Amino acid sequence: MFENLLNVSDLHVRFPTDVGLVNAINGVDLSINSGDIMGLIGESGCGKSVLGLAITRLLQEDAIVNGRINYRGDELHALDKKTMRQIRGKDIGIILQNPGTSLNPVIPIGKQIAEPLVIHQRMKRFAAMDKAVSLLERVKIREPEKRAKEYPHQFSGGMKERALIAMSLANESEFIIADEPTKGLDVTVKKNIVKLLKEIANKKTMLIITHDLAVAEDVCDNIGVMYAGEIVEIAPVERMFSEQLHPYTKGFFESLPARGLKPIKGNSPSLIDLPEGCRFHSRCDHCTERCKKEHPPMIEHEGRHVRCFLYA
Repeated sequence: MFENLLNVSDLHVRFPTDVGLVNAINGVDLSINSGDIMGLIGESGCGKSVLGLAITRLLQEDAIVNGRINYRGDELHALDKKTMRQIRGKDIGIILQNPGTSLNPVIPIGKQIAEPLVIHQRMKRFAAMDKAVSLLERVKIREPEKRAKEYPHQFSGGMKERALIAMSLANESEFIIADEPTKGLDVTVKKNIVKLLKEIANKKTMLIITHDLAVAEDVCDNIGVMYAGEIVEIAPVERMFSEQLHPYTKGFFESLPARGLKPIKGNSPSLIDLPEGCRFHSRCDHCTERCKKEHPPMIEHEGRHVRCFLYA
């Protein structure tokens, strides 16, 4: 088994638009060990979901990608499309954001769950459907045989999310990426989904992309914080929640309702015209002249990593 299951090195992702290149990911470095549950948090538009799509090579065709994404010794962006499809469906499972649009509205749920089994494990369709029913039961959907024949519009939001989780489990993937798995769900349903994710996480390596701190704290081993397309802090979950080092991380935690609802001053920078120096300097109370001119590297500080000159 690879200790470092996934290694992302100096990853850049840009999207061409009529007004210029959008710098969605800017030099991200990230390692996830086998058995680790890594959480990635940050406000909307910071690049979390783009990172997940870049790892799985599901970005739009005109995306400009530079850097390295190494999974179990394979350089993913150097693989041909057929090989990548095999890895994406079999070795890397995906729980996509927004189950309402991720599920095909004209195909029964059971058939959608069975499809990866037919493609990647060459199972006969009747056997794949039996497995799909057992997977629906595994994710706590009642009357799974009946539900397998129903369509997405007949499922509630929480049930659709469970169906997507069942699809990600179909091939017993070693690594699962979950993008906003609790987005748009009410409190009770969210608790049940978190409980289910914890059960899955006991046997998997996962990257959980979320803006929900409660989910990250409850499920993850380590937390990475993104701002303006780059990771600004990484720490074990207990240390991250007891003390935040980067000024943005502190502001992000304090801006949430459960932690005081104190907004961060100013606005996030344009990803088309990124500022010189630290990306957060115009909003930071600790800003110096160095911060305005020099871009800070990731600095190791007491067993964790932070992108800030305060700890240089």
